[in-house]
Formats: sequence, C-alpha cells, structure tokens
Amino acid sequence: MTPTTQLCAVRASMLLPIFNGRALATAGPSKPSGIMHSVVAAYSNRCHSKYHSTYHSSGLPLRPTATTRSATPYTLTRPTAAFATPLARPVSSSSTSQSNPSAAAVTAPTLTPSAANPPHTTRPPPLMLPERKPESSTFSHLLATGKAYLAFYKTGLRYLFANTKLVRGMDANNDTADAVKAGHATRSDLLLRRRWGHDMRRLPLFGLLLLICGEFTPFVVLVFPHVVPYPCRIPKQVEQLQRKAESRRQHAFVAYGEETVASAPTAESTIRGRHATAARDVLISRSLGLIAPFWDRIGLVSGVPGLAHRAVERHLAFLAEDDALLRQAGGVLALEPEEVLLASADRGLDVVGQDEGRLRERLVRWLQLTQPQNNDVDGNVVHEQMLTLLTKRPEAWPPKKV
Repeated sequence: MTPTTQLCAVRASMLLPIFNGRALATAGPSKPSGIMHSVVAAYSNRCHSKYHSTYHSSGLPLRPTATTRSATPYTLTRPTAAFATPLARPVSSSSTSQSNPSAAAVTAPTLTPSAANPPHTTRPPPLMLPERKPESSTFSHLLATGKAYLAFYKTGLRYLFANTKLVRGMDANNDTADAVKAGHATRSDLLLRRRWGHDMRRLPLFGLLLLICGEFTPFVVLVFPHVVPYPCRIPKQVEQLQRKAESRRQHAFVAYGEETVASAPTAESTIRGRHATAARDVLISRSLGLIAPFWDRIGLVSGVPGLAHRAVERHLAFLAEDDALLRQAGGVLALEPEEVLLASADRGLDVVGQDEGRLRERLVRWLQLTQPQNNDVDGNVVHEQMLTLLTKRPEAWPPKKV
C-alpha cells in the first residue's frame, strides 16, 4: 500500500464513525454518497473496528447507562411536572404555560449546576502545539506541528461521535424526547441538541476538506471558518470569528442609528412603525449573525424584511427557553468559564478581551431584566424587553429591576 493510500485510509477512518452515527441518529442507516462513499467504502471494514477500539480505550464519555447516569456530568435529569417554561412565546391560547406562569415560576425546582452546562464534547478540545527547540530543524518542527493539528481534529471528530451517541440516547428515551418537545429539558440537553445539529450540518463539507487538505487544513479553515464544526475549531479560528462578529455588530449599530435618524421625519405613523420594526430586525440579525454574511452582502437581509424577522423570532424563542432553564439550574454562577463566553455571545455581548467577572455581571443583569412577571400572562412583556436589550449596548440597558 502506497503512503498516499495509507493517508487516505487514516483520514477515512477518522470520519467513518461520525457518518455512521449521524445516519443512525436521523432517518435510519444510510451510506455517504459521492466522493465520500468511494473513499470510505474502500476502508470501512478494516478501519471501523480499529477506530472503535481506539475510541473506547481513550475513555471519552458516552451516553451513561441507567445505573451510572446520576453520577455523570451530563445527567439527563428532568424537572418535575409542575415546571413550565414561562418565557417562551405561546403557540396558542390553550397552552399550559399561559394558564398560571407565576405558579410555574415559583414551583420550578433548582437543579444541580451540571444541568446548566452541556457536555465538554460540544466545545473544542485543548490544542497542544510543540515548542520549537533550538536543535530541531524547520522541517521536523513543521511535521510535529502538523501531527498536533491532526490529533486535534481527530479528537474533535471523536467529540462529534460522542455527541451523536448522547443525542441518540436522548431520542431512545421516550420520556426525555417528550420533555424536550414540551420545553422541559435541562439546559445541558437543550444546548447539546442545538450544537449537535449545528455541527452535523457542517460535517460533510468539513470532512471532504479534511480528506483533501490533511495537514494543511488549519490554513484552509481560516479562509472558510464557517464550514468547521465547533469542536474542530482551533483557538485562532475561534478568536477570528469572535472579532468578525463584534466588528459586524459595531457596523450594524452604526447603520441602525443612521437609518433611524433618516426615517424620523416620515409623516405616516404606520409606515414609520413598520420601517422601525424592519430596521430593528435587521439590526438584531446582523448583530447576532443569525443570517449568513453572504445574503447580507447581496442585499437580501434588508431587501426581504420577513427573512430577518423569522430569524430573530426563532432566536428569541431559544433565548426565552435558555433563560428559564438557566435560572432553573442555579443561574449564572453555575456556568463554566467557556459557557459564560458562549452565553454572552448568544445575547449580543462582546467577549474579546472582556473580563469573565464583567461578563457574568452582564448575564446576571440580563436575567434580572427578562425575569417574567405575574401579570405577563402571554409573555409579550418579556419578549419586548428582550428586543429592547438586543437593540442597545449593555451600557444603555435599562436600570435593574427592584
């Protein structure tokens, strides 16, 4: 077997279990098509068993068994039936969450801090790069660095495989699946499922990129950062995306201020109200990166107001459920440092160069300002408050509620 063939076999063995797990977790068993099928099929029999033995010997966490589930950090603990999410906007007036939101907020139990944080496999593993020694040559150092990056990507793909098994375990449990659909899952379950879906949509293209580029993948992903699943993003790429998001947010606020001033003299109040709503939705979608930058560059975001509005409403529904489950799991103090950054970014807060304590203070203030009140039966007050917070910088947020 030639060295090129051996390299393809190794790369195919890294990706094969992910695609198999994805097929089992969705619509049933299926095989990858096209070029992925031709590469993977040639080495599936030889590499699949070898990968599984390596994976199980690595000690990565899989779905806990029934006897050990309570001892794991990813416990699928569910609140009692008395809890109902009070912040999510109701679908119909007959929803049980509308009937008595104040009683639901009072009777919601407080879970362990582990319920506030998704598994660590939803985040990138640590990247350990070799140090350049004086006696080492440039070639040997570059070779060692390339191997370190390949080991990082291999661990990231294993994380995806572990997340697939966790999601399959959640789907296999009928009670848990019903709880997720009803909005009663823990925050850990909510974010695990959300991030897993995000990563699976990017896995086919990233897998093809990894097979073709191999050791040069770290250089290529800096050009196409959005095609990489989150557990496979190197630290430099994560920082690059954060800086781009904050730059885009800054320009969005500047454009929103200019557009608001330009639309002020409009005579018709109805037209002015519609224009203000559309401008607000465009600001939030740009600030949070809810729509791909490509569609914004061709004018689709501002030209089709309904596109931004639907994206904003979906994100507000997620934030409402996330806020409720975070309060249920112990609040901001229960969040791990990495989750503080991600939760802040979800709420439009700048995180680059920010102190963790300051970010926690802003998250606490967010939860205080979006706390549901007894008279907010349909959730409209909280919904409007979220829109207000997302269209202002944290320094301009309203005062804290007493």
